Formats: sequence, C-alpha cells, structure tokens
Amino acid sequence: MAHKDRSRSANLFLNGSAFAYGAMIDPLLFTVAADGALRHCLSHSLIPSVVIGDFDSLRFDPEQIMREDNPGFDLALENSEGLLNAAGKLPKYPQFLMDKDQETTDFDKAAAYLWRHGFQQIFVYHFGGDRFDHMLAGLSTVLQFQELDFVLFSGNQRIDVVKPGRDYLFPATIGQTISLIPFWDAGGIDSDGLRWPLRHGALRFGDMVGVSNQALAEKVKIRFQSGNLLVIRNWQQSL
Repeated sequence: MAHKDRSRSANLFLNGSAFAYGAMIDPLLFTVAADGALRHCLSHSLIPSVVIGDFDSLRFDPEQIMREDNPGFDLALENSEGLLNAAGKLPKYPQFLMDKDQETTDFDKAAAYLWRHGFQQIFVYHFGGDRFDHMLAGLSTVLQFQELDFVLFSGNQRIDVVKPGRDYLFPATIGQTISLIPFWDAGGIDSDGLRWPLRHGALRFGDMVGVSNQALAEKVKIRFQSGNLLVIRNWQQSL
C-alpha cells in the first residue's frame, strides 16, 4: 500500500464509544471532530482544527462557543487537562461550523467538508460505537462519498474500505484474523497470504461472506475488480 500523503490525509473523530487509540492516531494530520466527538479529540490530547455538526451533542452552548471573545471557552471543554498553557488557555482554538440540516448526519457533514477541501484519505475514529443504527448510517456515508478513501476504527478493529482495480498489501501477524466483507457485493477477488485464499472469487451479502480468515504471512495481498469490499483486522495485532 502507498504511504499516505499527509497534505491530503485527515483524522475524523465521530461521537461513538470511547476507546484509547494511542499511537494509531497521527497528531500531525488535519483533524475534524463531528459534533460531540470533540470530547474524544481532547481525551487524546488533540485540538481539532474544525468542529462541525448540528451541535446537539455538545455539552455547552455552541452559540456562545462560536463567539471569539468568549472567555469561558477553555472552562467549558471537557478532558482538557494537559492541553492548557501557562495562562490556562488552549494554544489554539477549533473553528466551529454549525450545520442544522436534519437530513444529513454529522458524519455526512464532516465528510462533505473534507471532500470540498481536497482531502483524500480519511482516518475515522470511534466509528459506529454501541449503536447498530449509527454503524449502518456510517456505512451509508461511506457509500455516499466513494471519492474518499476511508479507514474506519471501531474499538480494536480497523476497517479498510478498499476500491476495485487497486493492489492492496496489508501488514499482518501469522494467525491474525482477517475478514473480507462485501459491501454489499464484490467480484473478481484475488488474495494471497490467507489460509483460505480467493482466486477470482465473489462475495455477496446474503450469500457467502469472508468472515474469520487467517493470515499465513506477514503481508496479505488483496485485489478485486468490482463492487465494494471491507477488509477488517484487529489493529492491535498489526502494531
């Protein structure tokens, strides 16, 4: 797999369940928080450049927060310990962008912002959380923005949304569980380095899906020709 272009890569935090991603997060990338996901950024000692959403999940008044002269901004932020400077203030402040459109999700809004601003590879943290409806809505967003390359992190799982016609080489550990899930179908799949390899195979939701395959090598190669495919790994096993 190609190295990420930092100028076109971004972190996107969603408001799913809390999880400590630690070194998986690149703090040098442009970072966006979707609404209440600001709390996750701060818990990872990150101050996002942009906070976007309808702000129904923020635990303070967004109208007041968006005032540049608001002296209570630092006090309102949760989990800001260790981020404040000697003067008791944050070294920089996010830009708050309110979008009250109720026909789009906060993930939709954040993805649209990143797409408009020329980003390509998006690392999405706290995807899905403990609500299945949020996870399905998130997958709908991924389908909507097929121009973007998404890497989703949900708990200890990394979900690479791979594209047809490309060669992917994933690092792995011997015996690591790797699932290939069609989204909703994928054809012409070839894989190397797996216990049960595919040779121009097909996977389809409602039919055969590739759950719980195993890595036989430290590199797993995947290529497919049509549809959409999710490559799901335990990212802690790949460190």
